[in-house]
Amino acid sequence: NSSTMNLHEFLVSLSYVGKPAKAFNNTIQDTAAMIGLAANAGIRGSKAGTALRFALTALASPTREARTLLRELHINVYDSTGAMKPLVELIDDLSRSLEGAGEEMRNYTIETLFGRRALPVMISLFEKGADGIRLYSDQIKNAGQVTQTTAQKQMLAMKSQLERLRETWEALRRHVVETFAPDI
Repeated sequence: NSSTMNLHEFLVSLSYVGKPAKAFNNTIQDTAAMIGLAANAGIRGSKAGTALRFALTALASPTREARTLLRELHINVYDSTGAMKPLVELIDDLSRSLEGAGEEMRNYTIETLFGRRALPVMISLFEKGADGIRLYSDQIKNAGQVTQTTAQKQMLAMKSQLERLRETWEALRRHVVETFAPDI
C-alpha cells in the first residue's frame, strides 16, 4: 500500500501531529502510517494532521461524556504505568469493544472520544483497523531499512571505488616519476 500524498503534504500533516503523537507514545512509523491512510481516504496535509492532533489530545484529556463511554466500553487510555497507550493500540481495543455494534454506535463512539473534527480521519482508520495500520507501519519501517541498507552498500561501493582511484593515481604517479625522473 502506498499513499496518495506527496512529501510536502506529509510534512505539513506531520508538522501538526508530530509533537502530540510523540508525546503520547506513538512511533514515527505508526504516525506516518495513519497520515498515509488518511491521505488515501482523501484527507491530506493540514486537515489530516489537525484531525489526528485533535484525536490524540481529546484522548489525553477526555470530556466527562468520553470518560463515561470509555468506562462503559472497558477501555483504558493509559497503561498500568500511567503512560498513554499508542493510538493504534486504542483503535484495536475500541474495535474489539465495538464488535457487533452498528454504524451509528461506532460513529457516536468515535465522535465522542475523538471529537467532530477528527471524525472523518478516525472513521477511515477504524475501517482499516489496527492490523491495517500496523501493516502499513511495518511497510514504512521496512522501506526505511531497505533505504538504509542500500545507502550503506552505496557508501561501501563508493569507498571501494575511491580506493581504486587512489591506487590508480599512485600507480600513474610512480610511472611518471620512473619514466621522467632521469630527465629531471
